[in-house]
Amino acid sequence: MDVVSLIAGLRDDYQAQFAGFVDVQVRAHPEGAPEVKLRLSEGSGLLHDLFCVDFLVTSDGAPEAIELHPEPRPAFEPFDGGVAGVRVRFEDLRWDDATFRYAGGAPDPESLALWFLTWFDPHELRGEAANDEDADLSGVIHSVSLTDGAMHVDFGTAPPEAFWELLQVLADGGVAAVTVGAGKDGAT
Repeated sequence: MDVVSLIAGLRDDYQAQFAGFVDVQVRAHPEGAPEVKLRLSEGSGLLHDLFCVDFLVTSDGAPEAIELHPEPRPAFEPFDGGVAGVRVRFEDLRWDDATFRYAGGAPDPESLALWFLTWFDPHELRGEAANDEDADLSGVIHSVSLTDGAMHVDFGTAPPEAFWELLQVLADGGVAAVTVGAGKDGAT
């Protein structure tokens, strides 16, 4: 299995569905906006309490989040590989709901924070130039949550580099093995 093509294909498929979703939402809710970044209350369970909603509208004066529920790609047979010196088991993957279960180490908090702030881009420092091919979309991850020995990531419209750089952060933290799955329980 060509894992680089797999990751790029998953992201491209999600990106196409997301662009179609945004088109539909903009026509239905011209006052709404895609990829709105929010700071949630402390203790939200999300890294830095930050979340990027897929599409935000105002309904009767109250904000309402509309989330894309993409059609899943066909499943693949699980396979093993090595990335950045880490043993990686690819069991399943959804671009908007990826789970990384890790053993033999943990991500360094500072490295993870830097990765997150780079790819979430809360201050929009990268701008549209970072995502020229899809200038209508922001090219950011939408959320990250951590549980004991696992990380759950909605890669949103971020490019495949965000995935590979996260594996590097895990490797740099001394993680020996990672299982990549879909959903918070790692299942589809």
